[in-house]
Amino acid sequence: ETARCAPADIPESARVSVVVAVDPSGAAGRDDLNADEIGLIVAARGTDGDCYVLADRSCREAPAVWGRRAVTAFHEYRADCIVAESNFGGEMVRATIHAADPNVPVRLVTASRGKAVRAEPISVRYAQRQVHHAGRFAQLEDQLCAFTAAGYGGAGSPDHADAAIWALTYLFELADGTGIIEFYRRESS
Repeated sequence: ETARCAPADIPESARVSVVVAVDPSGAAGRDDLNADEIGLIVAARGTDGDCYVLADRSCREAPAVWGRRAVTAFHEYRADCIVAESNFGGEMVRATIHAADPNVPVRLVTASRGKAVRAEPISVRYAQRQVHHAGRFAQLEDQLCAFTAAGYGGAGSPDHADAAIWALTYLFELADGTGIIEFYRRESS
């Protein structure tokens, strides 16, 4: 609750950077109830240095549908790029997004550490009140609260939370200069 703010509290002019983050799954479509959802989160870094979760567009849809959904959010929020986890599909993730719009910049990120380890730095940012939610995001918030030092204790996959963690990590690293260095390091290897 302490992280919540009104969407009007962060006008577009106060947004330094906006990203759409995607945590893909192998869902064949909305009727594929055995598959995890595709985490799809929009977040921004404000002129105040804090980050804001603006929207949760997570869904269980076929690749063409979630690709269009990510691109729609990219345009709606005038995002800088789409950050997408590449572990589940690699270049197919980029191709899925580019099928909806070949001009959208996509930054692929690779999960080389466990979920709880990736979540820890963002957990610290929440504790320092540097992350805010522009509205209520029930599933995302439930998943974030299910993370402990021992790992993820919730049911199923933390798909919404994974996407939020990717978005917030990208925005905080971009702000402190490590994001661009890490991006070029990964591109050169």
